[in-house]
Amino acid sequence: GSPRYPLVATGNTAALLEIGNGVNLKLPQNFTSPLGVVNNGTVEVEGTGIFYGFNNGTTPISGAGNLLFGNNSPSSIDGYYFGSVLNNGLVINKTDGVILSRTLDIGGSLTLNNGILKVDDYVKLNITNPAAAVTGSANSYVNGTLNRKVNSNGTYNFPVGSATAYAPANITVNNIVGTQYINSSFNSTANITLPSISTNGTVINKTLDNGTWTISPDVALTGGTYDVSLQTSNYSNGVADAELYKIIKRAGPYYFYPWEFLGNTPTATQTGGTLTDGIFANGLINASIKALTGFSEFAIGIADPTVMPVTLVSFKADKVSTGVKLTWLTASEKNSAYFEIEKSTDGQLFTTLGRVNAAGNSSESKYYSLTDFIPANGANYYRLKQVDLDGKTDLSDPVSINFDLEKNEISIYPNPASSQINFTGVQKGAVVSLFDIQGKEILSQKIIDPTLQLPSAIKNGLYMMIIKTNDGFTKHLKVLVSK
Repeated sequence: GSPRYPLVATGNTAALLEIGNGVNLKLPQNFTSPLGVVNNGTVEVEGTGIFYGFNNGTTPISGAGNLLFGNNSPSSIDGYYFGSVLNNGLVINKTDGVILSRTLDIGGSLTLNNGILKVDDYVKLNITNPAAAVTGSANSYVNGTLNRKVNSNGTYNFPVGSATAYAPANITVNNIVGTQYINSSFNSTANITLPSISTNGTVINKTLDNGTWTISPDVALTGGTYDVSLQTSNYSNGVADAELYKIIKRAGPYYFYPWEFLGNTPTATQTGGTLTDGIFANGLINASIKALTGFSEFAIGIADPTVMPVTLVSFKADKVSTGVKLTWLTASEKNSAYFEIEKSTDGQLFTTLGRVNAAGNSSESKYYSLTDFIPANGANYYRLKQVDLDGKTDLSDPVSINFDLEKNEISIYPNPASSQINFTGVQKGAVVSLFDIQGKEILSQKIIDPTLQLPSAIKNGLYMMIIKTNDGFTKHLKVLVSK
């Protein structure tokens, strides 16, 4: 049959080296072929020091094969001289590992068999083909930033870790819009600020001491969600109950943002490891969370197994004639100080609507309520914040209600009035004016809260009230003042 080795022309004329599919070939790093190397097989690079490409990058590399770095290969790769994209795959099988000193774009697969691929700080290994296979293990992974191009749907493996720990991330994207690339890295020496989280009865105030993951996009999502799974085995402060492990993330892209627990179908398992004096160490933890929309720093938090001071049975929002009535029911309370209702029109940015004192200590059901007299037109989101006597807080899931402010929903009471008038169905910022029967303006002011104090000198009689809403609608009402 035909020989399984290339035929290379000699002499001073230009030559092209082509390696066929299934062919394995070793080439020195200073190999030169003026018309380049078309590699559709496997080329093992031999040499020492830094690999800039064959013959210091002057010999172009193309084809759909693989470049293999073994124990006799250079210890470092400089991606600057490879051109725009290296369409070959990259195979690492070097016990002492390989360093990537400048960013490298790979159009082929990444196969990590043996040895760590160290990606220097501020450098990325970019996988430009979303269909490319990326494999790694505890024996071989990326220590640094691995950046992968993604489709709108699919699952992508990120075999990352630190110099001493393998900590892969797995990301599934679901109908995403906007984001084209996602990168991941792991830092075992990260300065982890302790979380202070209390959400839906889950209290998290510590994390595993293994380190943190950073997961970032090229641009933020404008649609869709993603799921993430994290794996770690290098920790010394674990717990026996794996259900207490919860993936947490920063609320924003930078380290100074607080930690948050989104509670989106969290799961966790733990196998192996050792248990000493109630502390679990060096098992294999797999934790996951679903339906995320923001990217940031991630960690595995440890939930407090103790029961929250307040057992919340229900929290509801109902539309009533005077606005939106918020009601909640507790089954028991211990050292509870007060409740706050927080309000939002976008479900993201919440402000305090009002406060209700709590029972303090109770083993019986307690009913509470608070009314929003000035709901916004459209969607209104509310959540309940429970505050303990020691300052700890717990947030409920938000509830929402759509409040369509129709013309006939604007009303006032009491009427007749003596000293004040209350409004319903009027947004903050609307302007209210009061005129006597001769048309003289008595007052005109913006509505800040649902109550208008009448001037102390106002006389008994009939008045005309004009309310101008933010959307330009005008409502005329007759008001009878009777002291």
